[in-house]
Amino acid sequence: MDLLKRKKRSYYKNVLTLNQFFHRYSSNRMIVFLLFAIQMSSLGNMAVKITDSLPVTFKDEWYPYDYVWLGRQEDEKIARELARKYQGVEKSVPVIRITLFWDMEDYGISQDSYEKLTGNVVHLSGKEALFVEQERLHKIIGVEIDVGTDRRHYPIHFGRRTGKLNIELNVDAMDHYTEDYAVTEVRRESIFGYTGYGWNEHVYVFSNDFFEKIWNDVRKDPEEPEWIMMMNVPEENQKEFVKELKRYIDKNGLANEAVFPGENILNDMSLVKEQKQAENILQIIINMFLMILLYVGSIFIMGMKTFSELEIFRRKYDFLNSIGMQREELEKSIGREILNVLNLPLILSYVSGAIFIIRLFIVRRMSAAEIATFMKCYGIIIIIYLLVQIFSAWCMKCYLVRKVMSGISH
Repeated sequence: MDLLKRKKRSYYKNVLTLNQFFHRYSSNRMIVFLLFAIQMSSLGNMAVKITDSLPVTFKDEWYPYDYVWLGRQEDEKIARELARKYQGVEKSVPVIRITLFWDMEDYGISQDSYEKLTGNVVHLSGKEALFVEQERLHKIIGVEIDVGTDRRHYPIHFGRRTGKLNIELNVDAMDHYTEDYAVTEVRRESIFGYTGYGWNEHVYVFSNDFFEKIWNDVRKDPEEPEWIMMMNVPEENQKEFVKELKRYIDKNGLANEAVFPGENILNDMSLVKEQKQAENILQIIINMFLMILLYVGSIFIMGMKTFSELEIFRRKYDFLNSIGMQREELEKSIGREILNVLNLPLILSYVSGAIFIIRLFIVRRMSAAEIATFMKCYGIIIIIYLLVQIFSAWCMKCYLVRKVMSGISH
């Protein structure tokens, strides 16, 4: 305020507007803060979740196989025979289940298997590992991302999840985990097709010698999966194929001990895609509903506050009218005073939202290509939200100006 007073010409020209602004702000700080919190929740939470749920559908290359099955050596032969019987194709590579210390599971494969399945080259030696993140493929709308040298080094257990590994139930659980490996690179791509939910079903790629040593040790347990079989079957044959495959698994396959979504012994990828698409649609609907609800709430709060002060408005502007202020100036002044309280939290929320989004990019380690793709969707959402807010504020201003002016004597 002192800085503004130094520019006397500008200060006296806008003294009424400045007085209105500072008076309204000081007397409505809680309302401004509440509106800011509501709009920040919409822009920084709901809008991001909607963007993360786009696109609703999935590209075929994100799910390269129709069925992914974990089994033993003898199961690999059955998978090959069944795929051939139903005019399909089958690929299989050695695998180990990896249990994370938060009780979820990932896959572990060798360097040769990774190169065989993806065609990409990776250079590993000793206890070095490549971490392949599959989770955010659907959120980047097909943009290929190299995450570079980001580290995903957690305590892990080589083998499937069992009761002894639960750190909440077993005080000695951490004795079964190890950090004796080194993640030297992280990539984001689809190897099997993602079936998990954020924190599970990713892939560790180990050097050939290290993987073989661990694999030979883990596979001694007859309950551990040692092969992962990936099958593509013509659509017209899938119904009979999966029926026969499930019949075999129920009788001879490994027990399905899945606790978390996507950790099944057999994953039907068409069902996985349908489920994830339905979840994306549900997320969009829920967050759009919450945005609308918060928006209506903010309009209701501002409307109730302003209506409760109508008499104060009328007395103040009746006085200004009595000392000669023109009707046009009265209407502009009333409109500015109303819009000041509506616009301030909106401006603050957009500034804070920009800081939040920048921080989000840093935390997610998003590349320039991924940021550009994210902003295409997010930008549309916040522009629509801004236009709706501006239109609503304008409508409220026009209505309240008429209400105030109707009570002023002329």
